[in-house]
Amino acid sequence: MTLTAAVIAQPNGTAPLAATPAPGPTMPELFETWEKWSTHDMLTRAAAIAHRGGDTGKVARIEKLIDPQPVAALDAVAANYEASTLLAGWRWHAVRAAREAGATWREVAAVTNTTAEAARAEFLAHIERAEQYGHRYTDTAPYRAVLNDDHDTTRSA
Repeated sequence: MTLTAAVIAQPNGTAPLAATPAPGPTMPELFETWEKWSTHDMLTRAAAIAHRGGDTGKVARIEKLIDPQPVAALDAVAANYEASTLLAGWRWHAVRAAREAGATWREVAAVTNTTAEAARAEFLAHIERAEQYGHRYTDTAPYRAVLNDDHDTTRSA
């Protein structure tokens, strides 16, 4: 993420407290970039396969669908990276909500393809980073409140 020259100055006008992130593309814009590249890539590959198979009619039909101004692959990589980074960074908020709703660490682990211990450790790491770097902006008490649970492995009906 790039940073702008804008900073938050201390009240006395001395050294800045923090740089503000430059506004970047929105999540729908990131997905649109990715989708345009992905569609172009898939159609180009399909046309090549049809061409190798000698199906000129299919090639012609596919080529009509190919955007003449494709998204550059590097732009698609950047959009994919930014979207996945944002989503991963926001996951801990959804984990907190799931835990508040009664989900166990085993259930969180099952939907994130990890172990309960690893899911909890990742959640704790997010809390600790927020406390270290974003303590002025994030109240971590609700996150710590769902960190441990006496009935963590099972949920009563």
